Amino acid sequence: MRKDDIRWLYQELPIWEEKGIITKEQSEKIHSYYGEVEERNWLQFALAIFGTLGAILIGAGIILLIAKNWDELSRPVRTLLSLMPTLIGQIIVGWVIYTGKESAAWREGSGIFLFLTVGSSIALIGQTYHIPGNMGSFLLTWMLLGLPLVYTLSASLPAIFYLIGITAWAGYIQSEGGQVLLFWLLAALVIPHVWKNLSSNISSNRSIFLCWTIGLTFCFSLGITLEKVLPGLWIIVYTSYFSILYVVSKVFFDDDGEAFWDSPFKVIGISGIFVIAFLLTYEWPWRHIGWQHYRDSIYYNQWAGIMDYLITILFLTAVTYLVFLYQKKERSKPIYVMAPFLALICYLLSSLNLSGYSVFLFNLFIFVAGIYTIRTGIKERHIGSTNGGMLLITALIVLRFFDMDLSFYIRGLAFIFIGIGFLVSNYLVTRNIREER
Repeated sequence: MRKDDIRWLYQELPIWEEKGIITKEQSEKIHSYYGEVEERNWLQFALAIFGTLGAILIGAGIILLIAKNWDELSRPVRTLLSLMPTLIGQIIVGWVIYTGKESAAWREGSGIFLFLTVGSSIALIGQTYHIPGNMGSFLLTWMLLGLPLVYTLSASLPAIFYLIGITAWAGYIQSEGGQVLLFWLLAALVIPHVWKNLSSNISSNRSIFLCWTIGLTFCFSLGITLEKVLPGLWIIVYTSYFSILYVVSKVFFDDDGEAFWDSPFKVIGISGIFVIAFLLTYEWPWRHIGWQHYRDSIYYNQWAGIMDYLITILFLTAVTYLVFLYQKKERSKPIYVMAPFLALICYLLSSLNLSGYSVFLFNLFIFVAGIYTIRTGIKERHIGSTNGGMLLITALIVLRFFDMDLSFYIRGLAFIFIGIGFLVSNYLVTRNIREER
């Protein structure tokens, strides 16, 4: 049940008791069954945001003041000024830890301030003494030095900044022709902090921020870290990844009916599934994939390619297990998360030069998913789901209009039928809602 519905129920229980509809014991049993609804502390959230912004602005101001007179300063003075922001940040963080302040504003603000000043000190010292290095080594050093702040302050903004930083590091290394298997080990270093927050309160602002960051940064990181020695594996990996996010949100987060911002894994998962599915309705993703096009040139690291196979197997295994859990809870049929299994079949077909079947199957998948969504929306009296299903089918038909040589009469009739479908489905949902009332 949605949190808003539970809150409404708890407001009604005393009234029902007073009117004799239920007994006090029944009211307590209902309360015990649904448990407490944790309220968000928006004041703490706002203080943390403004505290962090203040820390960033102070850090940026100090850097600008130093940069203005940088060329006129001697080397010892430059060294002192380069290290001063970090020393100030360490003093503030030390004071926060020593005094045991639990305020999120202090912990998050001081943590991100020290994190930023560490980066500025590394850059300025490197520039002053002409220390050899590149952007990759700078980012990696910065992120590793900033990581302890996540645990010493139990702060999530440094963790979010760390995840974005190692993603940028991986992108730079890959663009220079290197391999970035180390990324997954670096990402694992922040997982205990994420797990701790999700375990304590899965719907807190901090947990929601962390989930959005993980969902999006891992989405980019997958494309960066895949070595791509076996062309086309990304199709299976990405459909599996988005399906995992979607099923995790359904099984563990229980965020049905929650707002857009409160459902990070569900939003990223379902959006990713259909963006990839629409791409796969074209023929170009299925060309030149499979073992016949294996890449063994000097530009590809064969050992790093093993990680591609491990990720593929791991993701397929994970999504299979999660779909099993999903069905066990009997919430609904897992139509959307069939995408990775369909992608695997289509990958094998395309490897045998039967890419036409792959294109047809993914067109069919979107069509069936659209019909299923419309049916679910009508059955559950949910106008948003009904129109979402209609939009899927409409988008599919519009895309095919640009591919196929159809006459204007057929195109016009198709749009008329779609419009009628919208009206009929919305009428059915509205009628069901009225009948229920």
